[in-house]
Amino acid sequence: MSNENFFSEDENIINFDSHGLKGTINMQASLYFIRATNFYKENKVLEAYNEMLNCTLISPNHKNYLFYLGYIAEDIPDYNAAIKAYVESLEVNPLQNHIHYRLGLCYQFSKKFEESIDSFSKSLNNFEEYVDPIFGFSLKLEQVYHNRSISHANIG
Repeated sequence: MSNENFFSEDENIINFDSHGLKGTINMQASLYFIRATNFYKENKVLEAYNEMLNCTLISPNHKNYLFYLGYIAEDIPDYNAAIKAYVESLEVNPLQNHIHYRLGLCYQFSKKFEESIDSFSKSLNNFEEYVDPIFGFSLKLEQVYHNRSISHANIG
């Protein structure tokens, strides 16, 4: 592979085409992501949030970066920031059951029960169990039904 196919004009961008996989990696965003995950694992949530925010400023349409921004925002807790990040991630790809679920939790904690029911219901569409490879968050079907029931009970 020649360098002209690997490196772009922007020195922070690497393009790859290997074994049927094509893509682009922004090295600066990746660096912020690594720092954010390290801070998060050290329970330095605000530092992790700031690094992840920088990451999403560089790569604003990266569904996973937006997910992790929301996930970390939940731990601050800043549910409005988490909701914003989750909604943006779902705009990139609406078929992310685990994000509909996290969004439902944020609405539930914000006492927006009708919105939470809607998000939990969307999480059930084509449901697949989920285990996050970075932070270990897992989602099982029972969790969705349980939390949707809680939101229903709070409406009356």
